[in-house]
Amino acid sequence: MYDNVAAITYTLSISTVNGTTMGAGTGNVPTVSWTSTASADDGGPLELLYANYWYKIGTRGLMVKFTDAVFNTCDPAWTVVCAAIQYVEGSNANAPAGTAKFVWDSNRGDDADTAYTTTTSGSWVRLGSRGLYVSWTTVANLTATDEFFVICTPPQPSSYDITNLNYGNVTVSTESSLRNVIFEILSGAVEIDTVKFGLQNHGNFDHHGEGNSDTYFRFGTVGPGNNAGSAPLDGYEWRTSVTASDISNDIPPSYLYATEDNLSVVADADSSEAIGVSTFAGMVADPIWLNIKLGTSEIGANSTINYRLYFDYA
Repeated sequence: MYDNVAAITYTLSISTVNGTTMGAGTGNVPTVSWTSTASADDGGPLELLYANYWYKIGTRGLMVKFTDAVFNTCDPAWTVVCAAIQYVEGSNANAPAGTAKFVWDSNRGDDADTAYTTTTSGSWVRLGSRGLYVSWTTVANLTATDEFFVICTPPQPSSYDITNLNYGNVTVSTESSLRNVIFEILSGAVEIDTVKFGLQNHGNFDHHGEGNSDTYFRFGTVGPGNNAGSAPLDGYEWRTSVTASDISNDIPPSYLYATEDNLSVVADADSSEAIGVSTFAGMVADPIWLNIKLGTSEIGANSTINYRLYFDYA
């Protein structure tokens, strides 16, 4: 978000000396450089590693992103005029909470665009599309260019380097507790894409897709790559307290992106479930929820099934 007290015009230039397309890895992609009014905020070259990713231009809050396409060297390529922030409401440079208006931005692509919202005092106003609400308690007037930062910490994994899931003791005709997992590339790549998740085999279970066909392997997902909800809260990326009933139907609830009440055994990625990925989340796939419902006639213990995850990377 541009937050400078004076207007600045930025001139952006593209160089393809190192490469013409994004996604080719560092040292092999186009770069962007920029000049600014009176050289107030010049910079670059900056590598354009990923498509649809917000890149910071300068230090005053300007950001740009590019769709996946072939670049040409272009100097200059674009001119961006950033106007100064002068007023909080009407022609007033300051005003109390409840009168002053604000705009907002985030490091995840959620922003106010050109709309502004009136601040509140003693009540809550929605900030963004992810379910966050804010309020002001200051007794002093709010002034043009005042800034407030809201840090939202994502859920933290309880375990790492997972190679197997234990659903615990599950009795027949009941649902197991859920397991929630994410997939991340830790090294050796700069981009992850086209993530798929499927059931490779159903182990020793006799009533999954055969017998009574009443043993089910459930699946659900939502995340920054494939979020959920409806306007204005259409950016849900995480749901706490997901239960077995949430993923027991092929029609997902509003807070999940996709569900499958019974995964079939599949042999390839094309037949598997799509998992979202987002450039804002690095090389991490969207979270997935899994559980098992045992059929009434299942017998035995310590049965093992195999899941399989497919992905493309660069």
